[in-house]
Amino acid sequence: MKKSLNIITAVILTLGLSACKNVDTSDLSHSGSSSLGNEASAIAAPVKHENTRINYSNEEIADIINNSRLKASEDIFTDIPKSIDHVSTFYSGTTAQLPFAESVEDFRAAFEYLFPDHEFDESCFYYVGESDIDKKVYENYDALLNGEVFYLFYYDESKTNKEDRVAAALRSPFGSDITTINKNEGRKIAYQMGLASSYGSDIFMPSYYFEKVGNYSPTSEEKFRLLDKEVSIKDAVAFFKNYVEMLPCSVGSVYSVHVNDVQVYKINEELYCCNFTTSRIYDSIPFDYVVSGSHGGRDNRDMGIGAMIKSDDVDFIYGTFKTATIMEEQQFSEIIPFENAVEITAEKMSAHVDFEVKAAMLVYCMDDDIGGSGKLGETKYPVFPAWKLMLYNPNDNCNYSCYVNVLNDEFESYKE
Repeated sequence: MKKSLNIITAVILTLGLSACKNVDTSDLSHSGSSSLGNEASAIAAPVKHENTRINYSNEEIADIINNSRLKASEDIFTDIPKSIDHVSTFYSGTTAQLPFAESVEDFRAAFEYLFPDHEFDESCFYYVGESDIDKKVYENYDALLNGEVFYLFYYDESKTNKEDRVAAALRSPFGSDITTINKNEGRKIAYQMGLASSYGSDIFMPSYYFEKVGNYSPTSEEKFRLLDKEVSIKDAVAFFKNYVEMLPCSVGSVYSVHVNDVQVYKINEELYCCNFTTSRIYDSIPFDYVVSGSHGGRDNRDMGIGAMIKSDDVDFIYGTFKTATIMEEQQFSEIIPFENAVEITAEKMSAHVDFEVKAAMLVYCMDDDIGGSGKLGETKYPVFPAWKLMLYNPNDNCNYSCYVNVLNDEFESYKE
């Protein structure tokens, strides 16, 4: 069976000096080796600082932008603080992979938690190693126990005759950089409608099968009918965030999940599906994220996805960010005002083009890993805070993402 890591590629294709204080981060970076428990209480409470924040209204941000050479979109999305206690710089790391036997135990415990009424089928349990031919775990258990290299495990029932088929692709420990969970409710419906050739694999993208209704703010009160009942987008988002927060993890989670955008898809006249674009959030500041459909943009952005087709369950998850760590944090209480960032962006971008600003926000950005080896547990990604403006150029019908570092006013721009 040859999978060729389509777990990852399928998702990718769809889509200065200030006042400073050192922070004790000894409890922010974790390296756990205990296997995953079956209870949600296995999660350590996320470490968070008090970070009082008051946001501008959309109207206030539009006024600031319209007083420059840029123009605010009528439906501009904003997440800009008028005041905030602090921002931080730090390094984001990864948690080291567990030994093989513990990794298997970790996967099985995660499976039992995610699919409590589903029997684990060893014939559907594979691993990805150095060979491009994926192998069944239990047929190669001794070799793996004796040191054969493995990168991730995946469970795939798409080739079976089971009525209800589930799937998961997980790097050890559960919640690591590759976490894909699919209960296949949505894809099974697409299969029954003749829109999908199979179901039971790890990926479910509603955009492949169903008509898009629109994009909505995570705080929208708009309601849509799911399989069990009608639910507002706001309530669906709250359920999804809580579901991810409650997923058990063998190390303490220092990040929470943030829903950046919601897309609603129409399955039929009486049934809809909610799809979420997600990233990490730390101290009330979300990480920069990949926009759905983007083929360019800044490197090292978070790429998280979720889907709900029931009000009381999550059907699909890609990315939970639960085992990412924080190292060497420094807090800054003085930052460059957003007005300055608007002027810098206008000066750099708008000499010959009348750009429309579609969104403005404060985000954390990651630079390339300086850890050297690229191995889990040894990575070290520098993180810095930036004002981000998303611009639309009507002349070439293209979008651009612009960043101004809030500590030293360095400017970056990327075509999406």
